[in-house]
Amino acid sequence: MVFIFVLRGLYNIYKVVNWKLREIKSFNEGHILKKPDTYFYIIIPALREQNVIYDTLKWISNLNYPKKLFEVIVALDKKEEKNLTKEKVKEYIRENKSGVKVSFVEYHGKGHKRSFQLNTALKEIFNLFKNKKDVFVGVYDADSRPEKDTLLYVDFKKSKENIAFQQTINYLLNSKKISKFKNNFLLLGNAYYQTMWNYIAEINQFLKNNSRFEKGKNSLFPPYCMGHGEFFNLDLLKKIKGFPNNGPADGIQIGFVLALKKVKIIPIPLDDSCESPEKLSVLFKQHTFWFCGNLNFFKIINNEKFGLSKIMQIVNHTFLSGKWLIRPFFYTFLFLYAIIIIDFVALIILLILPFVYYLIGYYFIKIQLFNSNKNLKLNFFGLEIIFAMYFKSFGAVNGLFKKVKSGLFGSKLKFSKVERWLKVWN
Repeated sequence: MVFIFVLRGLYNIYKVVNWKLREIKSFNEGHILKKPDTYFYIIIPALREQNVIYDTLKWISNLNYPKKLFEVIVALDKKEEKNLTKEKVKEYIRENKSGVKVSFVEYHGKGHKRSFQLNTALKEIFNLFKNKKDVFVGVYDADSRPEKDTLLYVDFKKSKENIAFQQTINYLLNSKKISKFKNNFLLLGNAYYQTMWNYIAEINQFLKNNSRFEKGKNSLFPPYCMGHGEFFNLDLLKKIKGFPNNGPADGIQIGFVLALKKVKIIPIPLDDSCESPEKLSVLFKQHTFWFCGNLNFFKIINNEKFGLSKIMQIVNHTFLSGKWLIRPFFYTFLFLYAIIIIDFVALIILLILPFVYYLIGYYFIKIQLFNSNKNLKLNFFGLEIIFAMYFKSFGAVNGLFKKVKSGLFGSKLKFSKVERWLKVWN
């Protein structure tokens, strides 16, 4: 079973490497022949992001795209204590000389949820462009550093049908800083694991789904978006009534919603670089939040008509969630069992194969996929990644506990906001 997963993973690596190199070549050869004509609204939801928002606005404002064809809206929460983020946004607006319009809106309602802020900004956009064509809405996080040609790629690949885009993500923006920490072993491993997972698993799923949709078939495995580095037709967002707000992680959920409607999510082969957690406690909370958003799929698909597609999506997503939840415990059990029965072949398989898979994946991605390889350094030849997989599952266990507790006692799921305290500027 381990051997089959390794072969499948290596094939996925090979497929994604070829896809990215092919797409970048096509883009470089073709976009110079096309005059950009898409108008972009870029929304950045921000809550207590006073330490990073100024530099992020500076980066986004300097993307390689006609300055009159895109603008940035920071979606704030009126309830933020002391309004420090708003003051930083105002400071940037006063000093902004990029030629890009930057503004902000504030959510005034009850509760703290990222989707509330996004939909507040989206309502403003709907009012401005009631009948306008070729309008896309993009979403970035307060720590996002997208590659400079991202908007040009979306404009180059857009079509008349309702489609969405999801950028490839790497979580290595602050990896150099993390490498100097005493407890960098798990933190660095997580940064690389999440990056590899995005390329090897998530991007592959978009490609598979798009191929099925072109043939008129339904999705068999629901993909999810990342919540940043994502773009949507304005008309598409109107049809789905904005960003999902009935659970945690709106990015994950909007991917589910679009897949069920057979909407293509086109992967963008240009990275959005972002930060990875710098504390184990923050990492634990992040995986708890993501896993709860992942479980919300079962609530969304409950409204779909019964059929083979629904059955396959439930089965596949249950397997994904179960693997996320129990993989390290299952792997540890097999390892201990192999020791007890002194089966050296089993020990070698359990030790070597996953190690080789992630090691080969790491070097493939390092060499072929990233524009900058300087930050790509692991001190223990990839072992960090395997231990990060273990730690990720502890967050999933906590997420399941929170879900069960919420269901039994009717309490609301609560997730604490994690601030980004240190500036990162590459």
